[in-house]
Amino acid sequence: MSLPVLNIPSQDVSQRPRPYLRPKMLHQWVDELPTADINASAHMLLEKLHVINASRYPVQERMALMVVLYPIVQQVVTTLGQKYHLAEIPLGRKERFFSDTCRKLLFDMAAGYKIIVSELVIKKKHRVAEDVLLHEATYFAMIFLSWNLLESYSVYDPADEGVWHDLHQLYRYAEVNTFNETPLDDPSPLMALPITATIDYAYKRILLLAVAEPYHLMQGEAWEIFRLVSFWTKDCDLLPNVQLAVEGEYAVDMSADLAPRFITHDLYAQEISGRVIDIDKIKAKLELLIQNILRGNFEDDLLQDAGVLERKQRDALLRLLDTWQGNTERAEPRKPSADDVRITTGLNSCHHFISMRAKFTPEMDELKIHSHKKAPALMEDEGKSFFATRYQEALKKDKRHIHTNYSQEDWQQSNLSQMGIALRCFDGHHDISVKVGEIVSYRYNGKLKGRWQTGVVRWIKSDSRKVLDIGIMDIAKSAVPVAVKAMSGIGKGTDYFRALLIPFQVSLKQTRSIILPANIYDINTVLVVNLGKRIFHIRLTRLLLFTTAINQYEFDILEAPKQHAQVH
Repeated sequence: MSLPVLNIPSQDVSQRPRPYLRPKMLHQWVDELPTADINASAHMLLEKLHVINASRYPVQERMALMVVLYPIVQQVVTTLGQKYHLAEIPLGRKERFFSDTCRKLLFDMAAGYKIIVSELVIKKKHRVAEDVLLHEATYFAMIFLSWNLLESYSVYDPADEGVWHDLHQLYRYAEVNTFNETPLDDPSPLMALPITATIDYAYKRILLLAVAEPYHLMQGEAWEIFRLVSFWTKDCDLLPNVQLAVEGEYAVDMSADLAPRFITHDLYAQEISGRVIDIDKIKAKLELLIQNILRGNFEDDLLQDAGVLERKQRDALLRLLDTWQGNTERAEPRKPSADDVRITTGLNSCHHFISMRAKFTPEMDELKIHSHKKAPALMEDEGKSFFATRYQEALKKDKRHIHTNYSQEDWQQSNLSQMGIALRCFDGHHDISVKVGEIVSYRYNGKLKGRWQTGVVRWIKSDSRKVLDIGIMDIAKSAVPVAVKAMSGIGKGTDYFRALLIPFQVSLKQTRSIILPANIYDINTVLVVNLGKRIFHIRLTRLLLFTTAINQYEFDILEAPKQHAQVH
């Protein structure tokens, strides 16, 4: 292979930098940083990195300076990241500022290591110490480039220009020169490494995150999936690019500034210079892990830092497996469209507008239904007293649902397919908040204006240019707003929640189901379904869709349990 072509800052090689930094001086400077003011520290570090990267240093001295900066940059970026990782998307002005600062710090740290690589690769012969420096600089450049990508994916931003290009260039050079699998010491890894640190490990780990479709992940999951796939890098094989084997596989074009892609039929004819990413062994391991979880055997060392319930862990892994097997959706042709679309997001908001803004009073509705059935009995004084008490309780509970701040937003449609639609919002979207996995209802502003369709946000792409793109996967052409509460099973004892009942066979692909808030109920839970005028009972039988916002279940209709025939 020819020498790697890397994006590095221009340098003033005419003279020594002034002041000429020594590691001891830089240590002292770092110790004096105002770490209580993390924003000030970040910008002082950016300025220092800019000066160092633009100045001429021998490679050994430059590496010594980078070693000093490594832990403080890691600390600052980790602290700043906590301020925006779970912020609303699109990011607000303050959160956007923090995100951009972190990515710039990581980009500039990678640049410092790339300068070392660039200076060493042009030498025909290396001393042993220089070979070590080349190995370490390549690895740490890839670590900081990968971290830069991870921060982009965490907020659904596009990758910074040149990051994927440099990752490919560094890996190919290490592979050709056979030091990509040579172990080295990483004194401050981002997370506990499950295997020995190598360039091969660093590259495959970020490839595996990319093929997990990071713009499709739930908010906050990018870091968890990044940690999870760290356990599986040994099972990821990069195969020679055989054109016949590419369609229907993931491939990485190592000559371009592109992330790995799933090769659908429309990309099949394009020439790809790179490798096929074989994840068959990983998918088998993931399937086995999910089977164990479904049997109740959770592994303590996987997703241990997520701080979530076991069912959330299960659902995250099921979504990952679904992504790696969802070839049909990716192959769906898309047609351009520029229609205006009005959407509302969130289960409660969708329920509100689909019900034509009707008041949500499930407790009072239930009382009226049962009072009507028991009218003769309630004529007695004792019955009237009980009814009055129950009336006040219902009134009090229903007041919790009073909320008039549900909103609708106008978006422009980009394209559509049989699976759903893609929407775009331009300047002024700062009042909008969306999440991957959130339920949405939408209607066209034209001839279908009065008809709300229901879908789920499948992916988000945002950037600082005030452009927000989302993809919506259709769930149903129509839905019935209902109230639900559990009588038995997981979720028993909770009050009424808003839900959407999906009618049977409204369209060819639509089956009877119900959309519920996430992680409250589970399979075999028996629910009361309150339509306002009548009540029936169902048992949840099969999980169809699972996100951090909603669950969609198939169900069986049951006869009314005898104990529910009484007035509560």
